[in-house]
Amino acid sequence: MKRFPILLNNKKYSTDFQTLPEFAKGWRTVLTKAHGSVGYCLCKPHSPDLRKISIKFKESTDLYSLARFGNTESEHDPECRFAQEYNEQTPQITSAGSNTGIEKTKDSVSVKFHIGINTAKKSQPRPSSTPSSTYTPRQQRVTIKSLRLLHLLWEESGLNIWHPAFTGKRTYFSAFQRLSSASQNIHVNTVNLHKILLLQTTQSSESNSGHNEKTASAAIANQQKLFIIAKLARFNVDQHTPYPTNLPITGYFGIPWVSVSSELWARTEAAQPSAYEHWKSGSDVIAIAIVQPATSKSSAALEIALMPVSEELLPINL
Repeated sequence: MKRFPILLNNKKYSTDFQTLPEFAKGWRTVLTKAHGSVGYCLCKPHSPDLRKISIKFKESTDLYSLARFGNTESEHDPECRFAQEYNEQTPQITSAGSNTGIEKTKDSVSVKFHIGINTAKKSQPRPSSTPSSTYTPRQQRVTIKSLRLLHLLWEESGLNIWHPAFTGKRTYFSAFQRLSSASQNIHVNTVNLHKILLLQTTQSSESNSGHNEKTASAAIANQQKLFIIAKLARFNVDQHTPYPTNLPITGYFGIPWVSVSSELWARTEAAQPSAYEHWKSGSDVIAIAIVQPATSKSSAALEIALMPVSEELLPINL
């Protein structure tokens, strides 16, 4: 695979500048300044909507790297390092594949979640009385959990990218609108995520659309679980110690009350101690929960995951 020139902050950088040792210091400086912004691969003529790349930084190695946007490999030149052959018969065409629990095509993302979405029990076919002459070993099923789904939704909506031009424009309201739009192209265990997703919203917005209430009612009618994504309310020592009895979220309009057992809170804190402490310190944390709705007004949490975010709503790795 070949490297091609890169456009960062409206300036073109050649392959030599990216790779030759004498330019290493200068290239790192460029990547440092461009970190969090959107760049473009110039394997084809520049387009503001195509071949977008992001600049990643890994603290453990202190190195910067370039990464294509999800589901864009088909936009690149076949010889480009960001390209990957697309085959109509092979849906696993991105860096995510069947061995990760996530499969991407040009138009959608399919996720294998570790908890079933449908709650209705399906009748099992009777085993045949005649033993099979051949044995096929069962293939191990790779699945994802709530935190990975939350990060995936952030990636698909572009909320993991920041540019100075976004200053003052990225609000919780606009961000959650983007999440709602991105969820329409994601399927969780073959169910469209948008149809089982309740999102933080404003009272006026929910009054106008009624989306959360309609979605909750439909899930109950269809005997399906629901996902809830919202910012946690500010930690209150008196109300939230040792653990709250519910999921304390903001923008809860149209969202059923979510009861949370102390055992589930304890497991969540043990699994994500830094994220939990981040919330206790008064900082912003996004929560995702998969719940079993009982009525349109009440539900029980089955799993909770926490994602600390910055003021720009960028995920923070703690």
